[in-house]
Amino acid sequence: MMREKKSMHNRLKKDPNRNLKKEYNSLHNRFKARHRALRLQHVNNVQVNLKSNPEKFWSYVNRKRKDKGTPVNVTYQGRNSSDSQQATDLFATYFKNAYRNENLDQFEHLSVLPNNFELSELSLEEISNKIDKLDAKKGSSPDGIPNELLKMWKSGLIYPLHILFNKSLQHGYFTGWWKISHIVPIHKKGSKLNVENYRGIAILSAIPKLFESLVYDRLYLH
Repeated sequence: MMREKKSMHNRLKKDPNRNLKKEYNSLHNRFKARHRALRLQHVNNVQVNLKSNPEKFWSYVNRKRKDKGTPVNVTYQGRNSSDSQQATDLFATYFKNAYRNENLDQFEHLSVLPNNFELSELSLEEISNKIDKLDAKKGSSPDGIPNELLKMWKSGLIYPLHILFNKSLQHGYFTGWWKISHIVPIHKKGSKLNVENYRGIAILSAIPKLFESLVYDRLYLH
């Protein structure tokens, strides 16, 4: 079907008549539908065999990981970069100087939750609904797991996530790995060669963001 589609596309470029275009659009739609069906079949196959063949699962994850990387050729305060590591160092220096440490002593005596406050167990339905709302277009995070993966393999991942999240609540423990974030430079305006024309945003991992969102909903309702 792909060869037929390509051949018809070449014919259409040479002779863009209405009938041929209509035929091409029909073929294009059938091709997309077939592609979606095969992709879904592959995902379901990987999901069903997740326990017996985890290598296939992680192989798919690695292919889905997106890393746009840092601009290579940039300049900051007369210093120029010629590779990704030098560019990363320049961005790190700029972002470090652009922000200051705030005095948090003023928040020390703020009242927080009462000692007898407890969060009830997160339900499978809550987690499922929250996963459905994730933006699948967002790329991977520090743990390399994109939102798309959580959405596609929800039925296979929701149970371990349910156990993991509720164990965290029961023991009052939030692993340090979930606190790690990546600072990504986002161009604001002006020349893309100038580091000072970028702002940094923190990218957190998808799973702790999902967990934090669930806990926020509980606190907000309280």
